Amino acid sequence: VYPMMKLMKKVKWKQPTIHWVIGGTLGEKVKNGIFDKDIIGYMDWTIVESNLMVQQLTDCGVKNVFQLPNFKPITYYPNIKERINEWKKEITRPLRFVFLSRIMKEKGCDDIIEAVRRLNATGFKDKYTIDFYGKIAETYKTDFFQKLDPLQNVNYRGFLNLQNEKGYDKLSQYDLMLFPTYWKGEGFAGVFIDVFISGVPMIVTDWAHNKQFMSDGETALFIPVHNVPALYDKMKKCIEGCYDIGKMALKCQQNAETYDVNKVITKELLKKLNLV
Repeated sequence: VYPMMKLMKKVKWKQPTIHWVIGGTLGEKVKNGIFDKDIIGYMDWTIVESNLMVQQLTDCGVKNVFQLPNFKPITYYPNIKERINEWKKEITRPLRFVFLSRIMKEKGCDDIIEAVRRLNATGFKDKYTIDFYGKIAETYKTDFFQKLDPLQNVNYRGFLNLQNEKGYDKLSQYDLMLFPTYWKGEGFAGVFIDVFISGVPMIVTDWAHNKQFMSDGETALFIPVHNVPALYDKMKKCIEGCYDIGKMALKCQQNAETYDVNKVITKELLKKLNLV
């Protein structure tokens, strides 16, 4: 939309205009001179996903910037009581990890696979499973399947349809989500809302804006970026029962309603934007 915004400033566009930003890189791009702060600031409002981006843009001199989180309509919460009760006892089944996102190296997929190799080599092969869901980047597809082939406890499961209740019921069967991302465009990943709804805590990197939306020890376990030993260690401790995953799962589901469209897009917000 940037060329359109340049044109709007050039012709002195008067119609009220809201610039609603997806992703997490705008602040850095304005700071580095890729985008002109005066063109961004010509819009009546700029809405971003994180407080860090508000600060970045404000520091560059862009006015009328404020933060709203990612959101979606939430009409269904899967029942996670059985899984929480399981966690109150000693779990004898393999721990179930899931990865749900675009499958590519920058989302941490190679780091997950390397952590799996280390876990399997140290006697944990029968104590956990990992299922991958999502579209595979074309440039990564061959490499991904070659690396998965020898790993008997790791599988690619295709796509998980979260447009219906069955998809959330399926996601809620997993114990933990793996998300060791270092993708440059990461903002407020929509998958955060999906795992909140499903009561699935995350092992996630301290990357970009992640810490604004996940709480360490409550809804997530944070690891440094691109750190396979740290990922291995967190997965190992989860398998060994070192964390109260049931309590974290409940906290995730309690947090989900914060991101319901009706809690984010309020009448007060619409009045602020002069839309009602």
